[in-house]
Amino acid sequence: TVSEEEKTRRLGAIILLQNAISEEINQSYIGKVEKILVQGDARKGEGMAVGKTDGFKTVVFPREEAKDNSFVDVKMTEATLRTLMGKIVR
Repeated sequence: TVSEEEKTRRLGAIILLQNAISEEINQSYIGKVEKILVQGDARKGEGMAVGKTDGFKTVVFPREEAKDNSFVDVKMTEATLRTLMGKIVR
């Protein structure tokens, strides 16, 4: 039997570890160019679009001429725990 306090401590440790792993993976994308499926407007940032890589990573980038449901090549410039940011390359 494990106490509620120990369960909470263990879960917190797992979450911290997973967050560190996720951030490390996202940081490895910086500088790479990925083909992104444009999904629509980003929730934050005027003139920004959001899309997904073929590995389902979320990417936010300036919309420019990108149309929803089309593909654009985006170079990753920044990364957070859950999101990649980039710019369209031609």
